[in-house]
Amino acid sequence: ALNPERMSSDQDIKKGFDRLSLVWVRIKGYPFWPAVIVTLPDVPDREIKKVTQAQRAAESRLVFTLGDHMFFWAPNSDLKPFRKHFDEYANKSTTKTFVAALKEARTEENSRGAVTSLYLAPPAADPPSETPPSTSSASAAAA
Repeated sequence: ALNPERMSSDQDIKKGFDRLSLVWVRIKGYPFWPAVIVTLPDVPDREIKKVTQAQRAAESRLVFTLGDHMFFWAPNSDLKPFRKHFDEYANKSTTKTFVAALKEARTEENSRGAVTSLYLAPPAADPPSETPPSTSSASAAAA
């Protein structure tokens, strides 16, 4: 018989994770670490060259590690859903940075963007604030 637990974790990897999903990432030499799935437009200008030039596996995702705030290309096989594996990985380290990472992950989990908005590049789609609101957005706001 098929093991449903095993299937769901394989499907998590295959379908990937949405942008800003909280995950645990395996980084060599460290315990599984709290991170957030990001995309290249999320990377601030000062980091973009380093990120685009970094080596990465074919099947990988860009993550932003919490606690130490670094961008890292992680193979899909090294990513685990945060909530699902919380009890398994949350006690693997007591270092100051890991504890800070856990705290940030909980904050981000409770209020999406609370931590990431401080470190990621602002969304390009947002119009500059000086622009007067168009009639369509004004009517949408009033609705």
